[in-house]
Amino acid sequence: MKSVSIVIPTLNSARILEKCLKSVRNQDYKADVEIVIADGGSSDQTLEIAKGFKAKIFENKLRTGEAGKAVGIKAAKEDLIVLLDSDNVLPDQDWLKNLTFPFSDKDIVGSEPWKFEVNRKDGLIDRYSGLMGMNDPMCYWLGNYDHWNYIDEKWTRMKINAEDKGSWLKLKLDSPEIPTIGANGAVFQREFLWKHFQGEYFFDIDFLPLVLSKNQPIYYAKVKTSIHHLFCGSDFKQFYRKQHRRIRDMLARRNVTKIFFIPDYNQRQYRWGGKSKFRFTIKIGEFILNCLTVVPLFIQLIKGYQNKKSKAWLIHPLMCWLTLAAYGQGTIESLFAAEELDRKKWKQ
Repeated sequence: MKSVSIVIPTLNSARILEKCLKSVRNQDYKADVEIVIADGGSSDQTLEIAKGFKAKIFENKLRTGEAGKAVGIKAAKEDLIVLLDSDNVLPDQDWLKNLTFPFSDKDIVGSEPWKFEVNRKDGLIDRYSGLMGMNDPMCYWLGNYDHWNYIDEKWTRMKINAEDKGSWLKLKLDSPEIPTIGANGAVFQREFLWKHFQGEYFFDIDFLPLVLSKNQPIYYAKVKTSIHHLFCGSDFKQFYRKQHRRIRDMLARRNVTKIFFIPDYNQRQYRWGGKSKFRFTIKIGEFILNCLTVVPLFIQLIKGYQNKKSKAWLIHPLMCWLTLAAYGQGTIESLFAAEELDRKKWKQ
């Protein structure tokens, strides 16, 4: 077994951090495991909880999760780096063993689970996200999701060269046009990350497309296990806030010079849909049309329920409408906003 650094960015994450860290410390894993917390200035009990699990704590002056991951990656000392969010919980004691097993194949540079956990005890939104295999339902129309979706019964709709190795899939990635892999429990060779990553921000889903844009094919593993993502519970207001924050951050026009703002106009490192801009636009238009006509949403709801029975499917139309409203509001606001969002009060 290779030694592991668990990198977790935090900002007022006390509500869920203890579950995350307890699941890490409960792993049946014989090699060294260090926990690296990159904190953006929490004012709740986040740091006290982290210290209780003997985590190494580093300051994240730029506050965002992407900046925190960059801080954690640079501080990590072990062979493999696991990128966890503070709302991720490892579902069983063998999770680390399962995720690190593919690295016995010397071609593999990274791995991640192929499903989200669907737990009856979770909130309605968390169960819905697990069934969809994504936290943003618009990704269903784009087809670039990367966790098991019970409507299509696939982990992605993109064409990926995959060899079934039994407990995992060996993916050969040779184009930047790939699913949104790299988040929620992704594991990377530390040397691979250090070789290809530079800067103050690590956008997890942008990282591999950037490597692939340099014409460097890579091999990646999708492990046939899950990860528990406690996204929003049953809090629809929180879901709307997170969707709104996502689009506003992506479309920010101009940033002030205060240290807790991103000092660069173009935050994202990879422009998704760049080579297939027309298709990208068509799919977003299809999402909007489906939301307005409603019927396709109920067809998807019924199909999903047939494949995986759960009452959480009932909120599918509502989640799509909330996403459309949040993205619409954020897009309009970004046209007139002079400053980046204030992250001082950000929380999970």
